[in-house]
Amino acid sequence: MIEEPFPYEVLEHADEAFLTSTMVEVMPITEIEGEMNVTLPIGPITKKLKALFKEEAQ
Repeated sequence: MIEEPFPYEVLEHADEAFLTSTMVEVMPITEIEGEMNVTLPIGPITKKLKALFKEEAQ
């Protein structure tokens, strides 16, 4: 895994985005404010990961 900062411009071309952690599990990113305002849908990959995580956690 590589963790590094990336420019806001990358989000302009994203179909969806999400964060993962032990506290939030899988959390969709739907809005980003800053140098540019970006609104993203909760996409099929995020929905699938949330469902799989929930299923595995039970």
